[in-house]
Amino acid sequence: MADQENQMESTEMKNQDTCRRIPVQEVIEKLDRMLEQDEPERAMEHLKYWMSEAEKAGDWGGQLTVANELMGLTRSTGEERTGLEAAERGIELIKIHKMEDTVTAGTTWLNAATTFKAFGRCAVSLPLYEAAKQVYQKHLREDDYRFAGLCNNMALAYTQLKEFDRAERLFMRAGELAGLLQHSEMELAVTWVNLACLYRDWEAAESETGSCSQEEMELWEKKKSQCLERAWEQFEKRSVKWDGYYAFNCRKCAGTFGEFGYFRIQRELEKRAEQIYRANRRAGQTEGTTGKEEE
Repeated sequence: MADQENQMESTEMKNQDTCRRIPVQEVIEKLDRMLEQDEPERAMEHLKYWMSEAEKAGDWGGQLTVANELMGLTRSTGEERTGLEAAERGIELIKIHKMEDTVTAGTTWLNAATTFKAFGRCAVSLPLYEAAKQVYQKHLREDDYRFAGLCNNMALAYTQLKEFDRAERLFMRAGELAGLLQHSEMELAVTWVNLACLYRDWEAAESETGSCSQEEMELWEKKKSQCLERAWEQFEKRSVKWDGYYAFNCRKCAGTFGEFGYFRIQRELEKRAEQIYRANRRAGQTEGTTGKEEE
């Protein structure tokens, strides 16, 4: 289940008539199946294989697509070196091929910024977020789904930097944008969970200065509870599809619910994720999709 933001717009890719191209669509489809079955190790091998093939073929468009996918995967697996190398390679390819004024550049910068942020390099990520924002504002409608992801990730960076007011505004904007989209339950759930974490960190920062009264502490607790309740509502909606993306977000958010003491919800989300992944693996075996993918 490759992230939508990692899909490279083919119309923006320049001609590569002098090189052999990797089968990008097939690579992405096989990656999706591996992630649907919760097989990150195989997915990593798959992407590294095709990055090598794209490099040998001189297929820079293929390299850019795979680099973006690697950025997303390494944020989940925690493979810092591979993730940072993919981010740097993506930025380099955009510059070499003069693609700075394209949505593809914006998406690559967004993915790179989020990767740098995930591995503790917030100061590096912010200029990239701003660059992505400028390109998106120039080429996309203001209610485009990509702005929701941009706002959410920028907010996380500002949270890490303790710029809580700015982070809160961005989270609110991300929620507004996601609310305009169809089938955006998981985006809304993640936004509410992130906002709860923001309020936790904000409260802790104020408590350290001794400026947080009992009444204010109760207000913080109320805010955090409301955010988590709204996040849980999104997971419970009948309209949401129980697929690999749902399972990914169940697992992603489960630990945070546990940190706030919502242990029943944590266990339920973990259970749902495992049920979905198990069913997907069973279906994959039936369809014969678990053999060596690159051959």
